[in-house]
Amino acid sequence: MGAMLQNAGTVFEQVLVLFLIACIGYICGKREILTEDTANGLASICLYAVAPCLMISSFQRSFALGMLWNFLLTFAFAMAAMAISIVLTGLTIRDRDARREKVLRSGVIFPNCGMVSLALEQALYGADGVFYGAAYIAAFNLVFWTYGVFLLGSRQDISWRKILLNPGILGTAAGLIFFFASIRLPGPLKAVSDQIAGLNTPLAMLVIGERIAFMEKKALFTDKGAVWASVQRLLLFPLISILGLWVLGIEKEVGMICVIAASAPAAACNTMLAMNLGQDSALSAKMVSLSTAASMFTMPIMIVLAQAVL
Repeated sequence: MGAMLQNAGTVFEQVLVLFLIACIGYICGKREILTEDTANGLASICLYAVAPCLMISSFQRSFALGMLWNFLLTFAFAMAAMAISIVLTGLTIRDRDARREKVLRSGVIFPNCGMVSLALEQALYGADGVFYGAAYIAAFNLVFWTYGVFLLGSRQDISWRKILLNPGILGTAAGLIFFFASIRLPGPLKAVSDQIAGLNTPLAMLVIGERIAFMEKKALFTDKGAVWASVQRLLLFPLISILGLWVLGIEKEVGMICVIAASAPAAACNTMLAMNLGQDSALSAKMVSLSTAASMFTMPIMIVLAQAVL
């Protein structure tokens, strides 16, 4: 019982740190110190520079068969989790407007396993957390740029070039090569990679805080569809993931990484894709904002529950 309370305290402490950084982003957004254009620029830096460096830095380790097995296990679980959510959202998300239904389903299926999850995985489990978290991101990218595009657009919109040249995929691929060959970056390059990787948590949370600052808070809770979809994203599917991991008896550290990713809010790239494919991007932005704000409270609960069960 004492160990469980200590673990719960650690989780809440780490989440509190993330929340306080987000609060700084919120204040900067409200005072127009951090503008929407600046926040978009920071998000792009996270995507195209910080995320690949974070992957490469986390894969700077000697090859170990056990770690490779856990990496593949995380990837397989992520694929299974998204496959299950694809099936279930076909039953649980219903709307008279087909465009709304597609956007809400996308928001439930695809969690923010990059910005939000990696920051928490890194805080709680260090380089190992990012190493296994990269497997979840790789699975996410594969499903998002295939089924996600098909859901919001059509088969013709799917681009294998975008899948293969995605920064997350490229960073993971480069990291895996270094891992398999036990290659170490030269001192200056490793220092650069490590320092840029260290920007992940503060930049991600500042951007999220800025996003929350400008959401229409009253309007968020009047859209029952967005609320119900957010409940599924933050509570239903994390609980299903915890149950599945418990039944499978997966190693605790790997299971916790999967739970952190599965309990994350809706991914912001859902909104960007909806915008590009002519779907209801305003509804998508509403769900992303609502689920992101609520996740500050739901993620610690899911993580502590998983620590007790797994």
